[in-house]
Amino acid sequence: MSRGQRGTALLTVLLLTATLAVLAIGMTELMTRSLNRTIAAESRDQAFWAIAGLETAALKIIKEQGDAIDLPTAPLFQQPVIIPFEGGTATIRFSDASNCFNINDLVAPGEDGLVADEAAMERFADLVQSLGANRSAGQQLAARAADFVDFDTRPLPGGFEDYDYTRHSVPYRTPRGLLASVSELRAIAGFSRDVYALLAPRLCALPIDGVQMLNVNTLTPDDAPLLQGALGDALTRSAAEQVIAQKPETGWEDVGTFLNQPLLAGTELPNHAASMLTTTSELIAMEILLEVPSGRMRQESLIWRKAGVTRVIERSVGERLP
Repeated sequence: MSRGQRGTALLTVLLLTATLAVLAIGMTELMTRSLNRTIAAESRDQAFWAIAGLETAALKIIKEQGDAIDLPTAPLFQQPVIIPFEGGTATIRFSDASNCFNINDLVAPGEDGLVADEAAMERFADLVQSLGANRSAGQQLAARAADFVDFDTRPLPGGFEDYDYTRHSVPYRTPRGLLASVSELRAIAGFSRDVYALLAPRLCALPIDGVQMLNVNTLTPDDAPLLQGALGDALTRSAAEQVIAQKPETGWEDVGTFLNQPLLAGTELPNHAASMLTTTSELIAMEILLEVPSGRMRQESLIWRKAGVTRVIERSVGERLP
């Protein structure tokens, strides 16, 4: 074999060696990524099962608390429950979720499906007015929100239906069904960024039937617009704040006692006042935060409790959007 042939053979061997090295590095990287994905998937599955177990335990805690939960001083709402375990920590926080305006109240079951609820639309307009906006604007927003979820195609006065949304540059249709999240309001005409920012903290989208009632024993002065909206023109914003501030340390015994307090004496309350208020926490929000070396997982659960029955009606997993 000549010197040139030996050189060509050596070069060929070197190229093959380099190619095999590159392939080996690539295969090693693929195997490492696959292993990491497997570990991550296993950790995620373990976290899901851990949160499921914590949720079951939390439901048992709520059931064991009984009527004590309905007291303003209920320890369940005062501080989080911290559960350390091998390799991590779980933090469970409970809060009363009753005090909000359920945007899904704007419609009610009818013969042919969901139809607009005029009484709820007026309460929504009252809430908008109590937050400092124009009442007529609140009535228009209520009409558009009701049109967005009701089953008919006839727009309410000031409302929008499919015809209006399909004419947008990016056309879409109304869902004709209850909202799953308050954030869906941003898809409704009139709910601009500023309007949404004003209303969202007072709203909720609950998958329950019947009017959402306010718990007078867990209202705070910041909730005054909700109380004012529920009672219509009977109270001013400052009067609603004073009424809430007069809450006894042990809370109001019942709604009748709340409505008969001196600050409301002589006030012409609407006929529906008692049906809008309660002294029990029928809706409880629960946040479970699981922290382990590999990361963290967060779940929010909405719990409905009534007549000794406790069950989860909504879950969301992941970090809360700002």
